[in-house]
Amino acid sequence: MKVFHGFIGVVVLLGAFTLGIWRLDDESIWHDEAWSIRAIQSPWGTPDDNTPPLYYLVLHLLQRLGAGDTPFALRYGSLLIHLLTIALGFRIGCHWYGLTAAFVSGTLLALSPLLWEYAQEVRAYVVVPLIALALLASTDAFLRNRSQFPFRTWFFLWGIELAGLYTHNLSVPLVVWVNGVVLSVLGWRAVRSSEKSFSLILWVSSQGILFLLYLPWLLTQSPSGTPLNTVPRFNAELLKNIWQAYFFPVAASDLPDSFLLKYQILAIITVLAGVLLLWRERSLKTLLLVSQVVLLPVFSTLLIIRASIDFHPRYYVLGVPAVLLMLAASVHQLPYKTWAGAALVGLAALITWQSLSLIAENRRYQHDDFAAMAAYYAALPADTLIVIPYDHEYTFEVYFKDQIKAHLLNIPLHSTPETAIEKINTALNRTRRVEFLTWFQLPADERGMFPCLLAATSETILETYEVYGLSTTGFILSQPIEMQPLQPEANFNSALRLTGLHYTASEQGICLQSDWTLELAPESDVYQAAARILNPFAWEIAVGNSLILRNDQARVEDWQIGDSGAAFTFMQLPEGTPEMDYDVVLRLYTPQNLSGFDAVNLEGASLGKDLRLPGLTLQGQPVVTTNARIVQDNAREGGIYPGQRLRIEVMSPESDVLILRGESWELRENLNQGLNWVEFTLPAEAAEEAVLALNGSVLKTYPIVQVERRFSPPEFAVPIGAQLGDVAILSGATVTVTEGQMTVALIWRALSTPDVDYRVFVQLLDENGRLLTQSNTMPVQDQRPTSSWLEGEYIVDSHNLQVNGLEYSRLIVGMYDPLTAERVLVLDGTDFIEIPVR
Repeated sequence: MKVFHGFIGVVVLLGAFTLGIWRLDDESIWHDEAWSIRAIQSPWGTPDDNTPPLYYLVLHLLQRLGAGDTPFALRYGSLLIHLLTIALGFRIGCHWYGLTAAFVSGTLLALSPLLWEYAQEVRAYVVVPLIALALLASTDAFLRNRSQFPFRTWFFLWGIELAGLYTHNLSVPLVVWVNGVVLSVLGWRAVRSSEKSFSLILWVSSQGILFLLYLPWLLTQSPSGTPLNTVPRFNAELLKNIWQAYFFPVAASDLPDSFLLKYQILAIITVLAGVLLLWRERSLKTLLLVSQVVLLPVFSTLLIIRASIDFHPRYYVLGVPAVLLMLAASVHQLPYKTWAGAALVGLAALITWQSLSLIAENRRYQHDDFAAMAAYYAALPADTLIVIPYDHEYTFEVYFKDQIKAHLLNIPLHSTPETAIEKINTALNRTRRVEFLTWFQLPADERGMFPCLLAATSETILETYEVYGLSTTGFILSQPIEMQPLQPEANFNSALRLTGLHYTASEQGICLQSDWTLELAPESDVYQAAARILNPFAWEIAVGNSLILRNDQARVEDWQIGDSGAAFTFMQLPEGTPEMDYDVVLRLYTPQNLSGFDAVNLEGASLGKDLRLPGLTLQGQPVVTTNARIVQDNAREGGIYPGQRLRIEVMSPESDVLILRGESWELRENLNQGLNWVEFTLPAEAAEEAVLALNGSVLKTYPIVQVERRFSPPEFAVPIGAQLGDVAILSGATVTVTEGQMTVALIWRALSTPDVDYRVFVQLLDENGRLLTQSNTMPVQDQRPTSSWLEGEYIVDSHNLQVNGLEYSRLIVGMYDPLTAERVLVLDGTDFIEIPVR
């Protein structure tokens, strides 16, 4: 009989081995495995900071025996440990419940997708299921002896605990489980018999010694998560995710419904199996087995929360053996156990086939392709600088180090800007070519600090090279990174205070670093800084948005009062941007306040939404285009108007003359090579259409809209007669309020045709002069710019304001120049006109 049992065990192990070597070396060695490989090469000299050394020591010995360092050879040690787990599961099933249960338990362990996944990696997770089974069997043997204290079994159990603690941190939940069940049983026995107190005292003493031996490692540990991690919460969703993790080893939220249905069926079978087992065989081993099924996921979740890390299937690998062994044990309780076992194995095989097929076919469920990235880096010149925004990336530093000749520069992800700049500038003494690595699985550079700094000091930004899970962007730097300070004389009316501004610029663009400090409770969990570069027409030619984050990349919701952070906003200059001074404006906004917080000067007066920075001298890249084109203009959808100031941004591949002509008139402007900003003032008598041409080619034809002009005053309710400079007289106004909306109709009489397209502001204030709501447009909803007005013409300019719930007391109007933000003065020296309201 023993020979037959052994034969069945060998068959199960051969099947497990065959499945285990399938695709063993198909995927690239990746980040986590590289940490393990580094520790395997020198378990004591360069240990893994997060995982104890015993697993690495075992594989180190295999390497010393000549196993090699190919992916297959390195992962082969994990496969052997996986086979030991299956053998032990088979042995426990046979010893506890018989051959059928042994075959089912061994086969289920061999088919387990989660155990298979970590048998295919150079990682210590593969040992955890083996430790879980060893502790289960040893605990049963220890507690089964009631007559005297079983010193040999106790010492064996104690040794497994110690070995587990020095193999993987997931052994902590296992040791907690062991102590929970042992103390419960020994405590119960001590209550019933004082003679049993000795066993309880010995156990507690031995666990104290175990703790002292584990303490040297424990003192090296700290929570490994970051503020960007989302720890799991105890709820139904977590229970579903844990169960799914047992049968699909990669975190996934979009598995096919056919998968989920089979998982649900197996979940129902598992619950029924547990109930059946507790009903039919209420023994110590059954209680131990069911307690592992229930408690290990709970203890593992508590460990994840304590470590402040995200949910991942690998953290629940310790609970899989007990679940599968319980299923096998329940088969033993059924009358047709052979058929029941075959059905259960068939369902498991179907689930495994679907899971592993999906992993093999779908790239998103496989390792990130570090091998392809290493091959790309290996082809780079030896003087290339590869910036890696992590403390270490041992995939390149250790495993692929002989292939890569370029210089690797590690800069911790959470470094201050000053540290990053100093390290990069020091390394630039040897090269101008820089590559910046991004690995998407780790928290990437969400600040955007590194790309911002590198791009804004480059003469060329190379094309990004991407492989699965990673990307690298190349830069040819033209200068060291030197941040220049700016002195804004304003701030924002927000919980965040702007405490500093710095920038660096090249022909590629500008990197603007804005520094912020939290002074009040935040209005939102996310704050963003938006910056724009404006041309002479106040049109944006470059824009950038970036999150405001602490150096550890925490969002404002995780800050304390007094904490500081920064935003790094890169604005890429378009080709052909001419060298000149440009205005740069900064806006602070949140998802709840997309229009932005008010900018205020040092006296607290509102400056609108944009904080205007001192003019910066910038120049873009040389012109490479060969075709002239209009980039943008201020023509309305219906056409242009007589008297309108037509503004055009045009790209010209060479110096030339731009011509705008009508039926009886023609306007000309000289162009330089590159971007040009041209302004034509249409004659007041212009009609029909205007043709824009360059070098004989028509760029655009503009229809000319005939404006209905009024030269007699319309009716109005409130006469005013206030004059705004030499632009216009506000003859009167009519104010009406209907269903929470105030309509203000302004009657302007033009005094001239201004050179500036002034904007009209209409503002409601409270009794303290605080702005409640406003309208801010060019006249007649942007349809009648002031440059289209004729002397003596009347313009009816209506503005709508929402006034529901507002306690307003004053209504003021006026005009201002959008380029300078300067208001047009009234003849009495004020910069607004007040209209009476109730």
